[in-house]
Amino acid sequence: MAVTIEFGGKSRALFFGLKETKQLEAALGSLGAVMRILSEFSFTATAIALYIGLKEDDPTLNQNLVDKMVWNHTRSGGTMKQLLNWLNEAIEETGLFQTVETASEGEEGNAPGR
Repeated sequence: MAVTIEFGGKSRALFFGLKETKQLEAALGSLGAVMRILSEFSFTATAIALYIGLKEDDPTLNQNLVDKMVWNHTRSGGTMKQLLNWLNEAIEETGLFQTVETASEGEEGNAPGR
């Protein structure tokens, strides 16, 4: 499930399915490393993660445009913490952090997707 965010002047769907999660790991390392890097308020990691999570919803985006959107967000009073909270919420929506008991109650056999 996507998380709806107000970013870059409009509502956007921030989503991490299996494909996006694998892209995130390829760009930043294991999922554990991704979470550690994001917790360190890295501008680069935040912009990369946002691009990966937003590009399915808006194929016109590119990394440079998302970099500018992050910059404009912070210059107009938004915070990096807000961006990181959105990313954390979207990553948690993947279900990858569910306990065994919670996962067994959900759907079986299919990778998360839209």
